[in-house]
Amino acid sequence: MCDLGDELATTLEIGDNLVVNAKEGNDEGVSFWLIMCTKPLWKVTKAFTNGWGTSFEEGDDVIRGIYYQKWGHSDTSYVLLKDSQKVYIFFHLVTTIKFFFPPRNHQVNGNDLVYELLGETMRNIIEVIASLGVIK
Repeated sequence: MCDLGDELATTLEIGDNLVVNAKEGNDEGVSFWLIMCTKPLWKVTKAFTNGWGTSFEEGDDVIRGIYYQKWGHSDTSYVLLKDSQKVYIFFHLVTTIKFFFPPRNHQVNGNDLVYELLGETMRNIIEVIASLGVIK
């Protein structure tokens, strides 16, 4: 039987948005990470450790992306950290993909766009994560 993340990750394309559960007690206090896919599902050919200390071995299936960071005081505003280090994640950790994440009429330093996680999308993400027993 296929795990949810396994199935979702196989349909990812460059530019798609995805959600990965965040570790409990993370520095940002969030339940999930928002990422833009920059390299869909691929197999590691040489072991490496990403910038956050996660190790990947030859043969692991991973996805590469760019992280959206929560911005300001709103739970729905995010900035795409396009110049930050790349995010590498195990593909089976993906919980939600291909959702509408429109830019707001606002920019931050360097002309980076601020994106709005719409209420319905946020509720759907929370429901999926809760159904997996990650949050209540």
